[in-house]
Order: sequence, then structure tokens, then C-alpha cells
Amino acid sequence: MIVTCFRRALVASLALFLVFESRISAQEQLHLTAFGNTEGLSQNSIYSVIKDHKGLMWFATQDGLNKYDGYKVSVYKYRIGDRRALPSNFITSLAEDKAGDLWVGTRLNGLSRFNRSADNFTTFRHFPANPSSISSDKVQVVYRDRADNLWIGTGNGLNLFASKTGQFLRYYPAGEAGGYTANSVSAIYEDKNRNLWIGTAEGLFLFNRGSGHFTSYQEKSVSVDFDDAVNAITEDSRARIWLGTNTGLKLLDRGSKAFAILRSLLIFCLQL
Repeated sequence: MIVTCFRRALVASLALFLVFESRISAQEQLHLTAFGNTEGLSQNSIYSVIKDHKGLMWFATQDGLNKYDGYKVSVYKYRIGDRRALPSNFITSLAEDKAGDLWVGTRLNGLSRFNRSADNFTTFRHFPANPSSISSDKVQVVYRDRADNLWIGTGNGLNLFASKTGQFLRYYPAGEAGGYTANSVSAIYEDKNRNLWIGTAEGLFLFNRGSGHFTSYQEKSVSVDFDDAVNAITEDSRARIWLGTNTGLKLLDRGSKAFAILRSLLIFCLQL
């Protein structure tokens, strides 16, 4: 398998490929083609990449949303005074829902849905007086689960979007709203048993969708250099949970809740 890691603001090329399992034979050739602003991208720092149901490639950058149809790149950006444009050029995460709509997370300006027929955007913002609005305008990850639910990880909590009402249900790993590091949700992953794993700035949590309860899988360390932050989560063919963190790859032992650290390397994205 290939693990594709997009290293935020650190790599000025489109992708870094890591060979992760021995199933790739020595005879196979991997060819990488550079694709950046010289090829039409609006900016070279890539935070998220998806291929939609039409085969179009979408790239989230620090300077706009880019669409590639195999021939040319189209760029969507913020426009002053245009409520149907993107609310920000700094795009952090992308996901496609069951209906084929593209969802766009921004760094500080909320969540947007791309309306394909009109070629414009509808934006959802945080409103302190409205508990059904998104819990924070700092969107860090957008994720679609197997039941086609749309989950949004923000700087202040996990959100579930209710498509029928256009409202958001809020969940807080820290137990309550506020500036707790545990509420900064940076990764979401549903495993083969439909468990929903949540990566935060304060470690890994298992979320019970029925009760709304979070179970912590935090490490314990007295080291001053210790960092709990989880940037990426995935599962291998043996149902093992892997984490991409600021201090390397970590492998979870579910029984003991202990972690094995494989390598000291900053990792932001994992996909098996």
C-alpha cells in the first residue's frame, strides 16, 4: 500500500509518497510527476486532496480551492462582498457527501458547501447565540462516514451536520465547550467495526455515537518534549490503529491502550 502524506506548509510539492507495506514488489515502478503553481495551481501548500464522483480532482491550498479536470486548473477564491464566494482562501479540508456536494473547510472562516449547478458556495458560520450553528469557524477536518454522515472537526469541538435541517450537533471531547486542547479536533476516522476515532491536540479519543461519550486513549509521559497531538488516523488490514503525530508514527494496542512509537517524524496525513 501507499501512504500519502500532505505535510502542511512544510512541503512545496503536491505529495510525499511513503511505501508502507511489502506488497509492493521490487519490480514495480512508482512514477511521481510534479504538479504545482507552474502547472496552474494557485499555491503549492496542499492541505487536502480528493477525487469526486465525476473524476474531478480538488486541491485545498493556502490560496484558494483548485479544481483539475485533467486538462486545466480552475481556481475558486474569496471575493470581497460576494456572499456566494468562498469565505476565505485558506482551505484546510475537503469531503464529498452522498449527494455529490463538495464540502470545504476553511482555516478561520467556517464551512462551505459547493453548489455545482450554480457554481457558487453556501457558507455555514459559528454564531455564539445559536447552539445549532457550527461550534467554531476554525475547521480542521471534514469527514464522511459509512452511513453518509458528515462530521466536522473544529478548533472547539466535533460537529455532526444534520442535512435535513441544516443544523449542527456539537460534541466536546473535553466534556464541555471552551478553549481546551482536547476540543481541538484534527482527525476523524471510522474503522471496520464502525468505531469513530477522534484525533485531538490532547490525544486520541473513541467516540460513542449513541451516548455522545468520549473514551480517552491518551498517553502518559513526564517528558517535557512529549506531544499528545494526533494529526491523522488509519487502520491496517489487521485492524490495527495507526496514528500520525508530531513525534512520529504510533501504533495503538487497544487492549492496554498503550502506544508503540515507530519513528520520529512529523506526520499529518495517513491513508492505507
